[in-house]
Amino acid sequence: MNAKEAALLLGVHYKTILNMINDGRLAASKNDSGDWVISESDLAAREQEIGDKEFATIYTHMAVQIIEKGHNQAIQAAREELIDVARATIKVKENRNELNQQVIRRMQL
Repeated sequence: MNAKEAALLLGVHYKTILNMINDGRLAASKNDSGDWVISESDLAAREQEIGDKEFATIYTHMAVQIIEKGHNQAIQAAREELIDVARATIKVKENRNELNQQVIRRMQL
């Protein structure tokens, strides 16, 4: 079978098969037309390894996404809290300035 057929059979990307061939993890040879030819026995020997690695990769990717989502939510919550504190601080300062101006006006009378 060729590399594309092997990828379809294993449910992996075509480039995964090519990478495995190129780094020696999967035995293959080229036919007269230059296509990779993989024996079914060689593919079967690597099927479990590919499945385990793909499974681990998928779950690692999912874990990273969950962590990033949690961090992004925490960052957004902290940002919103800081904005609220800044707004409250500005209001207090404005109120204090207004109060000071009123006191000054009354003292001038």
